[in-house]
Amino acid sequence: MDGDEHKNLRALTQSWFMPNSILKLDGRIRKLASEIVEKIRQQEGQRIDFSTDYALHYPLHVIMDILGVPQEDAPRMLMLTQEFFGSEDSDLKRKSPGESDSSGAAMGKAMMAVVEDFKVYFEQLTEDRRKNPRNDIATLLANAQVDGQPIDEVARLGYYFIIATAGHDTTSSSTSVAMWALSRFPELLPRLQADLSLIPQFIDEALRFASPVRHFMRTATADTEIRGRVIRKDDWLMLCYGSANRDEEVFPEPFKFNMDRKPNRHLAFGIGNHVCLGQHLAKMEMRILFEELIPKLRQVEPAGEMDFVASNFVGGPKHLPVRCLMR
Repeated sequence: MDGDEHKNLRALTQSWFMPNSILKLDGRIRKLASEIVEKIRQQEGQRIDFSTDYALHYPLHVIMDILGVPQEDAPRMLMLTQEFFGSEDSDLKRKSPGESDSSGAAMGKAMMAVVEDFKVYFEQLTEDRRKNPRNDIATLLANAQVDGQPIDEVARLGYYFIIATAGHDTTSSSTSVAMWALSRFPELLPRLQADLSLIPQFIDEALRFASPVRHFMRTATADTEIRGRVIRKDDWLMLCYGSANRDEEVFPEPFKFNMDRKPNRHLAFGIGNHVCLGQHLAKMEMRILFEELIPKLRQVEPAGEMDFVASNFVGGPKHLPVRCLMR
């Protein structure tokens, strides 16, 4: 979407994700972060899968609260998200009984089945919130109007879908990458412990280093030329975020993890009118977790290789084996 259509729909929930609005979530998020730190302490010295056991669940609970999905349904949302974004991953994709076909047609069929499950769930949620309104985004979307007219069902489902999936999966991916950096570059931990104010730039570098969104497609609105390449109106453009965030013309030594980059002009959240609506929430969640965790760590050791989700769209670490020694 572009123009007024995009602007008006985005405006429906934009205030929920502004810095002043998410400040009220600090206590809830910090409590979740503290619980994670305590669980890690209980497994001190043991091999843990930080991605599967912790990073996946932390932002999920936050976004479910904001959206209005009951916490008991969070595992269902997680499974559907993984099945959708992991449709190319043999461990995560939805498998039909007795089906071994890995063709594009089979993948498309499985993805549409996942979308249908999301649709059924959110239609029920919409019906409930129209009868029983609450202070959550589900209530807002169930009753939303633009220019005096209710938003259509496709727009509503798309809105639910984006918030329920991208609202946690991307954040968990970047959280795992930041933890991986702590395990691989031991000089980071003492620096961060000596000055916790460095955590935001540590997070920015994790976002740049392994962007959770692999690509988006855009359509040219006019003829143009970039570095001698002619692009015609209505041409499709594949924007590769990982490539942009390793651009050597913007980032010196782009393949090096360096939290001292200033400015760090990464594009992990996009840019312009389509910049990620939840960018402030994502950074806040990551910042609070590492504010709680870093002072209590003595050391983070690799306990295996980081394994990524097989995906050409959105995906991050599937497994991150580490050992944590605590103070």
